[in-house]
Parts: sequence; C-alpha cells; structure tokens
Amino acid sequence: MRWKRLSMVCFAACLFFACDDSSSANNLDSIENNDQKDLVKSSSSKGNDAVISSSSVENTSVISYGTMKDSRDGRTYKTITLGKYTWMAENLKFDYTVGNESYGTKCSENNPDNCEKKGRLYTWAAAMDSAGVFSEDGLGCGYKTACYPYKRVRGVCPEGWHLPRNYDFSYDEQLAFKTTFDSISTDVTYAWHINDFLYPLFWMAFEDGFETASYSYATKYRFFEHAETRVYDFIPVRCVMDYEEEILNVLDLRVPKESRFNPDVNYGEMTDSRDGKVYKTVKIGDQVWMAENLNYEAPTPPDSSKFSWCYADKEKLCDAMGRYYSFKAIFNERIDSLRSCSSKQMDCRDSAKIEALYQSVCPDGWHLPSMTEWEKLFDELGGKDVAAQKLVSKSGWFGGEPLDSYGFSVIPTGKASVNTSVYIYVHPNRYMSFGFQGYSASFWTANAVKIDDKFAGFSAEIAGSASNTMFSAEVLLFSYDYYYSVRCIKNK
Repeated sequence: MRWKRLSMVCFAACLFFACDDSSSANNLDSIENNDQKDLVKSSSSKGNDAVISSSSVENTSVISYGTMKDSRDGRTYKTITLGKYTWMAENLKFDYTVGNESYGTKCSENNPDNCEKKGRLYTWAAAMDSAGVFSEDGLGCGYKTACYPYKRVRGVCPEGWHLPRNYDFSYDEQLAFKTTFDSISTDVTYAWHINDFLYPLFWMAFEDGFETASYSYATKYRFFEHAETRVYDFIPVRCVMDYEEEILNVLDLRVPKESRFNPDVNYGEMTDSRDGKVYKTVKIGDQVWMAENLNYEAPTPPDSSKFSWCYADKEKLCDAMGRYYSFKAIFNERIDSLRSCSSKQMDCRDSAKIEALYQSVCPDGWHLPSMTEWEKLFDELGGKDVAAQKLVSKSGWFGGEPLDSYGFSVIPTGKASVNTSVYIYVHPNRYMSFGFQGYSASFWTANAVKIDDKFAGFSAEIAGSASNTMFSAEVLLFSYDYYYSVRCIKNK
C-alpha cells in the first residue's frame, strides 16, 4: 500500500491542524471530554459577527468563537479563532455542482440528512475546485494529475477562505479545536487507518503524487497527524479564513532598500521611462551598471506563462528584490533565431555569442549584459575568485564576509523555477518555487542557445557559503525553466 508521510506531532507544539463535522459544533457550548474539562468556562452568542471569548484554566490564551455566512447558499457556520487563525468550526456543506451533476461530493452513508448534520464529503478534486468554478488556483487538480500549487488555494471554500496547509498549534489550542469535531463515516482507500483511535478530519491543499493527496486526522491521544489517501476518496472539508501570509524573511525585508547600498560610493541615477521607476547606477572600470535589480513588469502574451514574478508572488517585495524573469521574457524577440549546439557547455558558449547589443527587458539606452561583459566585470575586480566578495551587499547573506567595495550591492535573491515536464495537466504559473535566497544570486546574460528541441540560457551566478568566507562568481549554462534576476548595463 502506498501510505506515506505520517508525522506524529508532540504535545507541546502540534504540527498541522484538525477538525471535522458540523454536528460537533454543538460541543462549543458544553465540553465534557475529560482531556478538555473546564477548557471553555463560558461562552455566549452575540450574533453573526460576534466573537465569543472563552478561557482555559490551564492556559491564559484566549479562544474565541463567531459565525460566518457562505454567500453562495446562505448557510451560516460557527467559527473558532485559535491564535491568529480563524477556522470553520463545522464541516462544509456546500453542494459543489458543475453543470447538472454533483462534482465529486456525497453525503456520509449516502444519507442526505448527514450532509446537513455533519457536512458533505468531497473528493480531493472537488475540494480543490478542479473545475475552476471559484478560482484557478486548483484548476485541473485531481486523479492522475500531479498538482503542487505554490500558494494557498481557495478550492471549494467560501469567498475569503481557503483550504488548510501547514499550521502550528499550541497544546491548549489543540484541545479547544478538538471540541469542534467528532467521528464521521468516510470513504477512504486505506481503511485500516480508520479505527477506534483515529479518523479523517479534512483535506489539505497539497499532495505527493499523481494519485494521492494529504488529509489531516485526529486520535484519542490528542495528536494531530497527517497522512495520504487516494484523491478519489471522500473526506470532509474545513476552511481557514484568509490572512496576510508570512514570508520567509531571508533578506530581513524590514531593512530599508536604501540601507543596502554602500554609503561610501557616489551613485548615479537613471529613470525607466516605461514605468517611471528610478534606479541607482554605478561605474566600474568603463562599464556603467544598474546597482539594483530590474523591477519592470514585462507584458505577458495571452495563453503564456507569466513573464516575471516577485518573490513569493508579493508585489511589495519587488521594490527591494527586483523581479525574476523567465527565458521567454528575456529572449522573446530572439527565440526563433537562437543557434543550435550540442549539450557540451564549451560548444554552446561559441554558439551563444552575439555581435550586437541586445536590449531585451532593459530600458532604452541600456541592454542585457552579455557573458563577455559579465566576465569583464569579474576581471576588473581581480578575477572571478575574488570578484564576488567585492560585489555582494553587506546585508542579507547567510555566510561569508561581503565587502560591496564598488556599490554593486548584489543581494542574495536566489532564483525561481518552474518545471511542467512531469505534469499531465500543465497549468501556467502554478508550479513556481523560490529557492537559494540568502545563498546566491542569478542574473540573465544576453546569451542563449537551442539544444535539441529545448532552449538554454547562460547566467551569471554569484554565490556565498554558510560554512566559510568564500564567494564565487561564474557564468554557467542553465535550463529553460529557471527565472533569474536582471541587471542592465548602459550602452556606450
């Protein structure tokens, strides 16, 4: 049997959530479980928008209850707020109908009364809104379709709510949450999971393969765990209210952008006439470079993958980090004229050479630097073995001793990537991942080639090491699927 990723969660800090069905919502007002005795001392309803406070004799944390209305069918649900997260305290009852038939939902034990009492059961495709009725975040997710959304998914949830992913719960919050569910008859492949000690609670918005997806479940012993079952099995849905997502703060984004530049360098300045953005510039040898990453939103043609991204898809982060650009964004004008070469990198370097300046996504009067221009920069600073340490910003790097001697101020934005080759259903923009932030920075050069029926581009790589003080600088050949930063160089 294919059953993976069963993680036991300790009493003190329980990873991943739990909850189950609507009949258990009645337990909000009276809790008789010995493990949770006196957890909620008092509660009183105050209407649709009410927040009902409760206190624990074991903990000073506040658990609050309220209600929400699903505008699609008018149903009202009780909610529970645990710390900074607000959950539905009942299972979803929405009948996910596409066309004239129910799209992967049913009632427990095929009894319509159970849908109202305990909520509806959904396949993973229905939970993810595979038909794209409410959003495209889960479009196409389902049986024999690997689907790894890079951001939260609304799925079949009401507007302003989404399917759960990873959460940390305090021990006392676990106890309060457990009062909102009880056992419900479900249809799961791995029936041996379902016994007197545990039962499935709800779907989660991620999977590990073409046929299995993750769900959360609970046990008698107060653990919240997660495992996998077949995507065509039927499990309840609990939704989480949307919130401002926390972002991996590898660059300490609280530090103002201006403080990342070298105060001892006399910077120049240029304005991009396309969008009015202003960039610092720096002269090194006879080259004039942008001293920060390009933040121009390249227009994306219809029916194409998005041309450029902000880190974690957060627009506000583009100001500090610039954008990550796709191969198509960089070479859109030249893609049909790229030369072919073998897979050997040295052969490709010769094929990738260009004669004229290539503007690409850079502003007028500026162009995308070639391999030769990047390597000239490295040579100007003493060669690639020592250049990187002089080019990197003094803040943001996990290791090394950055100098930023010339004000080039490279911050470790890493790279982004997308790989749709393993997916049966290819959805543009779904499979983004952002990696190596804090350790490296990757920049497009103006050089690219065609290898067989695929494309590859050269990039300038500046990397640090968390284990020593060394930095490195290289120009390397990478695949079509990466998204890199851009630094433009001024035309002479």
